[in-house]
Amino acid sequence: MSFNFRLTFIFVVFALWSITNGVEAKERTLEFSTISFGERPKDLWYEKSGELIELKAGGSVRGSKYSYTGDGSIAFYKLVPDGAGGSRRVLQGQASIPEGIDQALLCFFPNARPAQGKLPWNIYIMDDSITAFGGGDIRFVNFSSQPVVGVLDGETLRLKPGALETVVPDSNKEKGVGVKLAAYLGEKWEPFFSARWPYREKVRLLVLFLPDESTGKVSMKAIPQPVRNAS
Repeated sequence: MSFNFRLTFIFVVFALWSITNGVEAKERTLEFSTISFGERPKDLWYEKSGELIELKAGGSVRGSKYSYTGDGSIAFYKLVPDGAGGSRRVLQGQASIPEGIDQALLCFFPNARPAQGKLPWNIYIMDDSITAFGGGDIRFVNFSSQPVVGVLDGETLRLKPGALETVVPDSNKEKGVGVKLAAYLGEKWEPFFSARWPYREKVRLLVLFLPDESTGKVSMKAIPQPVRNAS
């Protein structure tokens, strides 16, 4: 079985690059959905064209779709009483929007140490368009701190921490895709998953590698989503 590997890059993290480097902001339009891990964000709001909109974030499955119009970054706030009968915004998380992305998946991770000058939420943005991640595709994202390698029917997949790769299997519906995965733990490669996945041309599969805080190893979460590919 042959594969087409595409879109290998270190995806955008919660950096405020365009702000801190003094780059002039351009107005952007973004359609996005959300997922979250560890806990689900609550009482978060963002501003769209001067209006505050409450975010109902997704958990381990994608949440509802939202739209955003603003500069090159998106910020989420908590509203707290201002002592004068109104409310004020307290920044909870912020992320730069990569150039060329107008459909995105926002991944929310709670910050373990927000008191140390960090915001409560880390937010990662990835391209979620059908052209970048279509039906039948398998997207692997390494959110762990360990390198992950895989073998997909003889083809090698290598993901450094923070890396993303979208795999386009061939359409052999009978055979499916054989997957073997290992993480680099304690100075050796440790296998942690082996299976054969069916090929489904109208379903895209998001595979996330996450840190397992209880064991120090790598856990995996697979999120399928039915889609209609662009014509």
